[in-house]
Amino acid sequence: MTVFATEHKSAPRYLDVAANTHGQEKGYLVLKALEQVKTQRPHVVEIGPGGGAAVSFLASALSGNQHGAGPVDLTLIEAPGVTSHALPRAVSEFNEVGTCELAHGFA
Repeated sequence: MTVFATEHKSAPRYLDVAANTHGQEKGYLVLKALEQVKTQRPHVVEIGPGGGAAVSFLASALSGNQHGAGPVDLTLIEAPGVTSHALPRAVSEFNEVGTCELAHGFA
């Protein structure tokens, strides 16, 4: 098994800026999927949340309950040793509209 490179992926510039580039697009796709799900409490899993841009976008969009379902449960899976300075804030924002749990592991 090769070693997953965590050092440069944990650099604040990488996760909090570079890895957040397409957060709105990813979050928008999740919103579209939630519109199709017919469950009262959908559960979404995001692999590699980076700095949490998609998580923040979803928190903001879901605050208006645009998807028509109840609260959303979100599980984030990040590689061990990869950390972001912005992600805890995004998790906190999401916990206002549902639940968000960060797990570390390989997917």
